[in-house]
Amino acid sequence: MDVVYGEVWVGRLPLPVTDGRELFTLGLLGAKLGPDDVPPFAARPDWCPVFLKASVRQFEGLEDADNVLVNSFHDMEPKGGRLYGTNMARKDNRPNLAIILS
Repeated sequence: MDVVYGEVWVGRLPLPVTDGRELFTLGLLGAKLGPDDVPPFAARPDWCPVFLKASVRQFEGLEDADNVLVNSFHDMEPKGGRLYGTNMARKDNRPNLAIILS
């Protein structure tokens, strides 16, 4: 949940994150997150502080970037399948490696 880590980075969401309802209220998510839905590293910052730090700091310097690549693989996969002439429909909701490795 990068939105949780991003909000922690800018200081709008304090640690520990006990639930994500505030993100819904702010219009950042389309669904309310309960206590069990937030990333465990944000819910329990002392559990794995190194991973939490790496997850939160991924946004460092973002305001200075000329371009940002947004992971929209879910939306791009069907288009990629048409491009490569393969059926990209998967029953397990996992990315199709054929498009990644092509």
